This record gives sequence, structure tokens and C-alpha cells, in this order.
Amino acid sequence: MSDEQIAALSIGSLKEILFKNHVTARLIVEKGELVSRVKTLVEEERVERERKAREEEAERQYEAQMRAAREASSSSSGPSQSASPAPQQAESRERVQMPVPQPAPAEGLAFPTAETSSSPPKRVVTPEPNGTLPPNAQAMASRLERTGLCVICQDEEANIAIVDCGYTSSDVSRVLGLDHEQHEGMPSLSDENRYGKPSAADL
Repeated sequence: MSDEQIAALSIGSLKEILFKNHVTARLIVEKGELVSRVKTLVEEERVERERKAREEEAERQYEAQMRAAREASSSSSGPSQSASPAPQQAESRERVQMPVPQPAPAEGLAFPTAETSSSPPKRVVTPEPNGTLPPNAQAMASRLERTGLCVICQDEEANIAIVDCGYTSSDVSRVLGLDHEQHEGMPSLSDENRYGKPSAADL
């Protein structure tokens, strides 16, 4: 990412990047500080990847030199090689059967790898909200729901859940008899009773 792209990210996105890459940004409030931390993280990752690429290239060159040395030694012993084809076949089988060690993934930024980018991402199906929020707010809420960060500070994982029970104010008023309808087993409250004034039955 370029510096301009990093600076254009929102505070929540910057904190999410740092959180996913195990960088503590709990007490950072200024966006400039977050941007500088992400830039440092990206630069460190770039340097680490260049170092790993140099190591892999040196390893490939070393293997190529060893292969050339083996071929040179086997070509110098040409007559003895034709006399013993069985050991050479066994050696070639061993080369085929030995697994090639893969380099361990670098600890750093969570970039998609070839395996993850070739397979389609798994979608988590979440129930659609009632449509009371605008689309931008719904997208933000679903993103925060997936990350597990606190909606207010966006620093720490959310450790409390607010669950809507499904009742609306009209449902509650109907159950309590506040809408002047008589429900079975529930007395209806008059206007005077609502405001604490005694009714004729109380006198």
C-alpha cells in the first residue's frame, strides 16, 4: 500500500489492521499516530519479505551449484555409471519421493496467499437487519460484528452483548394495559392511575 492509501483509511480500519497483526494500539487516539504505526508495519513487512526472498534465492543458487557439481562428478565417472543403472534409478526415486520443504509463512501483515486467493472465500450468512439503519450504518455494524471490536472505542474486543428481546413500545404498553384495553388477568390503567392520582376505587 502507498502512503496515500494508508492515510485515506478510516480509524477503525487502521486499528483493525494493527489488531490483526498483533500491534498494540489501545491508547492511540490520533489518526496520524495510527497512520505512522501502519506505515512502520508495512515497511517492516516489506523489509522482511525482501530478506526472505534473498535467502530463498541464495538457497536456489546453492542447490543449483550442488546439482551442477553432482552432474559433473557423475559425468566424470561415466563408464561406471552405465555399469550400475539400478542405484541411479533408486536415487532418482528418492528425489521424487522426498517432499520439498516449504518456507514458513512470515509473521507480519495478513495478506492473502496463493492458496487462499485461489479458493473462493467462505461467506458467513447473517440474518438481515430490520432495515431501520441506513446501508452505510448496516455495513459498518456488520463489519464490527465480524471483527468483534468494541463499537465505541474500537480498541478492545467487545465483551458485552446487547440482545434485543423483540418487544416494541406498543407491545409493552399492550401487555401492561396502557392502551386502555382490558386484557385477561391484567387490569386496565386509567389516565389518572398512570400519573399516580388515586382513582374512585382507591378512595
